[in-house]
Order: sequence, then C-alpha cells, then structure tokens
Amino acid sequence: YYNVIEREKKMDYLCSGHVMIDTVQLPDGSTRTSMGGPVVFALAGAAFFSDSVLMVSRVGEDFPQYFQHWFEDNGFSLEGANICSDYCNHHLITHHPDGTYTEISKYGQRLGDRNLGFLTPAPSDLAPFTDGVKAAYLCFGLENMVTWRGIKKLKEEKGFRIMWEIPT
Repeated sequence: YYNVIEREKKMDYLCSGHVMIDTVQLPDGSTRTSMGGPVVFALAGAAFFSDSVLMVSRVGEDFPQYFQHWFEDNGFSLEGANICSDYCNHHLITHHPDGTYTEISKYGQRLGDRNLGFLTPAPSDLAPFTDGVKAAYLCFGLENMVTWRGIKKLKEEKGFRIMWEIPT
C-alpha cells in the first residue's frame, strides 16, 4: 500500500474506482493538466457530509506527482492508494475550433486499455478497510462478475451498503 497498513481509525465510507489525469488542449493551443476520475470526485463529494472517508484504489507510480499535494491539503489519507502500475490513467483531450473534441490515452489505445485493467480495484483491495464501514461507493463496470461476487461476499460479511456508479 501507498502509506501505512495499520489505520489509526476505521472509516465510515469507502470510495473505490479509477483515478484519472486529463491533459486538456484548447483550440488556442493552451493546455491544462488536472487530476480527477470518478473515485476522486466521489471522495470530494462524500467529504462534504463526513470526514470519515477513504479512497481505496489502484494507482500508478506517478500518482504522488499529480494527487499527493491535493490529498494532504484536504486531509485525506493516502493509505488506500495501492501503487500497482507504471502510470495512472492519463487522457489527452483536444478541443477543436469546430466545437468537437477527441480523447485518447496518453499511452495509446492498447496500453491505455491494458492499464485500465491493471488499475481496476478488486475486492481484495477493499477488504482490509471494510471493518465498520457504513457504505462503499464503487465505480466498476459489469465486465467482471468475479469482482462483483467478491464484493457481494464482502458486503454480506461486513454489512455495508453499496453506492454504485455505472461507468460510461
């Protein structure tokens, strides 16, 4: 794990899914790189209602470069960030003068798709953090029923609710 295995306190809410980095190029050629992804947005939203929220996600080695400062500034623990790939999912989004845009992986379609698979959280990523959890936000697709059976088993054992966002 990114930080420490032993936690000081149990969390009420878990947020799990992908982190994303977007580099946006506007028609004038200017660019901006920013962090995001469904799990980061869910974490930030849940923090409005509780300060007992933890992100549990698989991340790339470049995660600290883009995310650590924001996590620390906002009082979020990094202990649920599991570095298990060379890089986070990073998209290049180009806005064209005609109002359209294109979005591609910074690493190319094949490597981008493969990395998305590496970084999809598994039930074993969540399990160490589920004692006493009230609910877990999950942004997982339906493409892997082994994952969902594992989540169901965890839910039945620990009694938490699932808040599911269907990824598009």
